[in-house]
Amino acid sequence: MISGASGFLGSSLSSYLVARGHSLSSLVREGNSVPENTKGIFWNPHGGKVSLHQLNGLDAIIHLAGANISHGRWNSKKKKVIFLSRVRDTWLLTHVLTRLKYPPALFFSASAVGYYGNRGDQLLTEDSSPPSKEARGFLSELCVQWERATEVLETCPTRVVRGRFGVVLSERGGIISQLLPIFKLGCGAVLGKGTQWMSWIALEDFLRAVEFTLHCQELRGAVNFTSPYPSTQREFTQTLAQAVHRFSFLSLPSWFLRLAYGEKSSELLLISQRVIPQKLLNTGFIFSQDTLLKAFRHLK
Repeated sequence: MISGASGFLGSSLSSYLVARGHSLSSLVREGNSVPENTKGIFWNPHGGKVSLHQLNGLDAIIHLAGANISHGRWNSKKKKVIFLSRVRDTWLLTHVLTRLKYPPALFFSASAVGYYGNRGDQLLTEDSSPPSKEARGFLSELCVQWERATEVLETCPTRVVRGRFGVVLSERGGIISQLLPIFKLGCGAVLGKGTQWMSWIALEDFLRAVEFTLHCQELRGAVNFTSPYPSTQREFTQTLAQAVHRFSFLSLPSWFLRLAYGEKSSELLLISQRVIPQKLLNTGFIFSQDTLLKAFRHLK
């Protein structure tokens, strides 16, 4: 079962798994439509309603649902929506699962590399701790609480995986679909100093890695879903411009980004996270698009 199956990652993963012969159901909020190729299980997280009998005996639950972080300017109302859609809804779902006679063999919950906070050039693996509570930004604190919401399942015979996602790259959605028109006009720009590290993963590798996790019993707890080769923001900008046969001469200073995007600029655009997928590498997963050049090779 997948929650968040109508989003970019959820819809991509659903199509991929169905094509690979998996039978899927979707956890859908009451009143929403059911994604294609899946059957619907409806819930109302705001009202605390989930159908217990439909969750019994599932092989795996992949929990991706949550309000979009990148859309719109952050204010207290927006941040509350983001927080509740991840922490409260995950807490509700996991506590419901503890009441099942036959809980799922695997609970895969989305998280993000935002967990690590702003860490400069420090190399980060799944064993790296988050910043101290006083030093955490909004996203770091969100991810810490998001992951804690799954801890109750550790009392069950359920393998829990917390997928810390980097930026997923694909022209089909996400950040690349937004940047491509800009870069094709020759207006791609380095953000801030450009020395901040960006942890990313190609969509194809992301999909393969999630399926790999479904079958690899060794993987549990935090798992980084990032390429083994994170890039600086300057390298990312230059490689994307090269992929669409353009040059990149522009630069947007940090002060301008903070003025334009507020708090979100420091948390999403200027933050530095140099994350390595140590657990995936240790368990034998092989990346097919581990460099930016490979990830961008199909762009036109």
